[in-house]
Amino acid sequence: MELTWKYPLYIIPLTTGYASVIDSQDPGQPVHYLVIFTELEKAERVMAQWEISGSPRALSNAREFDWLLRSLQAPVSQIALDPEPTDDEVNARWSISVDEMLRQHLVVDYSPWNYPVYVLKQKNGFACIEGVGPDEEQLAALALFASEEKLTQYVDDTQEGGERFELSDLEQTREFLGRLNARVTAVALNPQSVDGKRSAKHCFSLDTLLAKYLVNEAPGS
Repeated sequence: MELTWKYPLYIIPLTTGYASVIDSQDPGQPVHYLVIFTELEKAERVMAQWEISGSPRALSNAREFDWLLRSLQAPVSQIALDPEPTDDEVNARWSISVDEMLRQHLVVDYSPWNYPVYVLKQKNGFACIEGVGPDEEQLAALALFASEEKLTQYVDDTQEGGERFELSDLEQTREFLGRLNARVTAVALNPQSVDGKRSAKHCFSLDTLLAKYLVNEAPGS
């Protein structure tokens, strides 16, 4: 079975725990499925159907999904994606046991941002901000943005030309960073331009990113 999904995912919080459905086809051993939705509207529709107040909770990345699954307690042992339950069937897009999801399918990465992220492609490379290192050497940090809105604001403030380029996951980002010009030694997250000066609150060494953060925990590890 091929399982596919994109973040964010949505779950329905209750006073204690999260909403689930029961497959009662085997009355002796009912199976409890945590319900997970790929769209906010789908979760809200089920909440209205079940008369549950409040708002869905978003799972923004694999780390949050992993934490949720490891926190589940009996009798919830299965996952149902986008269910449309009837009296006797869950009717999910796909379903799987929590244990199998954790062991075989859920890859947790340690990126310091959620995907997708964006860079600004220009004629001779990608937008960077310049700086000076401890030995007075000139340094360049790739400008990387956690949202299209932040990139658009940067372009408006700096009047830099270029084309938005999306990095959709960890593997693509690792490959992209590994091919950068040798002069680029860092990544500046969500840089801004204030009074003509460009800076970023968070700047990561390229070597540190690739060695410690842009790595993942493969299923079964």
